[in-house]
Amino acid sequence: MAVDTLFVDPLSLDDFGTYLQARLDEAFSARLALTAPPAADRPALGGFDDATRSATRLDALRQEYVARLDRLISALVAAQTATTMIVQRYRTTDALAAADPAAIHDAMQPVQNVLDAGTASHA
Repeated sequence: MAVDTLFVDPLSLDDFGTYLQARLDEAFSARLALTAPPAADRPALGGFDDATRSATRLDALRQEYVARLDRLISALVAAQTATTMIVQRYRTTDALAAADPAAIHDAMQPVQNVLDAGTASHA
């Protein structure tokens, strides 16, 4: 299969949507755990230089992890939206047979945009 091709199995999209929701719930839960006290508070390791540097580093790691979770949540929401739209539009065999592959590809574009944005920020 070429890199620019897209294969959609409409029979498995409902299951995929269910799995996406479970992953989205997990990502929201992890984000909440890191952004609510006490995890959101800077670690109180003391006033010595090493303790201050360690607390700063730990807080930066937490913030980086929250940013990664935000990107994951954005990608999951985009995938969920695209999946829902495809399932609604192409529920029947006749609708799928009459489908324009470009329209299905366009429905997936928000997912690609989120993925491309995440790749660019880590390049």
